[in-house]
Amino acid sequence: MTPKPKEEIKEMSRLLHTVGTKTFIKYFFHFKDEASFEEMNEVFKRNGESWKESSCRTKITNGKRIFRKEYEFDALYYIINIVNENKIGFDTKIRAEEIYDEYIKKGSQYINQY
Repeated sequence: MTPKPKEEIKEMSRLLHTVGTKTFIKYFFHFKDEASFEEMNEVFKRNGESWKESSCRTKITNGKRIFRKEYEFDALYYIINIVNENKIGFDTKIRAEEIYDEYIKKGSQYINQY
């Protein structure tokens, strides 16, 4: 796969930061499965997230957009290799690596090139 244009990398980074790196990893499969706003909002509440509805909507919209634009591998690569571990925590980085490895094992031909 050819490297993504810089504009797409910037957009992916902006979307990821809008969602929040920890939030993206914690709810990765909810974003991927395209759960409805109501379903995701309920999951957020069950997990004790205290965000306002507008913040929830922003996180959900942008988290889903990462998948619609097929940026999820780029986002995982970015989290694993570029984001400062001190800012996201060791557990978030390890979980990102686990998710990335899981995708690779499922036969993805994706090769990330930065």
